[in-house]
Amino acid sequence: MPTIIRLNIEWKLTNPKRALICDNVGLDFFNWNSRKPFRHKRNKRTYLVFFLIKSMNMKIFWIVVRVLFAFFMIFGGVQHFLKPDFYIPFVPSFLPFTTAIIYVSGIIEILLGILLFIPKYAKIGALGVLLLMLIFLPIHVWDVFSATPAIGSHEAALIRLPVQFLFIAIAWKIRDTLKK
Repeated sequence: MPTIIRLNIEWKLTNPKRALICDNVGLDFFNWNSRKPFRHKRNKRTYLVFFLIKSMNMKIFWIVVRVLFAFFMIFGGVQHFLKPDFYIPFVPSFLPFTTAIIYVSGIIEILLGILLFIPKYAKIGALGVLLLMLIFLPIHVWDVFSATPAIGSHEAALIRLPVQFLFIAIAWKIRDTLKK
């Protein structure tokens, strides 16, 4: 008998400098066999425990995302050295020292990835990744409207642009979770 459990919590702010207090808490159970929901009341401490478990799972989730993002950044930075010819079309033609720009951006990506691994410096690393992704954003926008996109095709360029916004949002959220 699978059961869906939904936790309903209404928060009431009692003191801005203190924690949020639970009010009107209850669990809704829905039994798939009878198709009839019923309400089960428990004390506030039980729901606070459920909430803390959920928040701990989210904390672990964002740690895992941070570690995966760090691996991704380091991998991308290493690729700047292994396949610099792939990145040459991404550098605008009006900028001098194309190869040096590719290598420097690779070094920056590797350093930011390493910073994401170190808890003391992870916030700085997340801010650096956020700024780096914002700096790279115009390149990807330019690539969408280019006659010959650097990434290969217009479809790939159209996919890459929302992915860039996703990377910016992930870096922002990582920084935000580290702020607390």
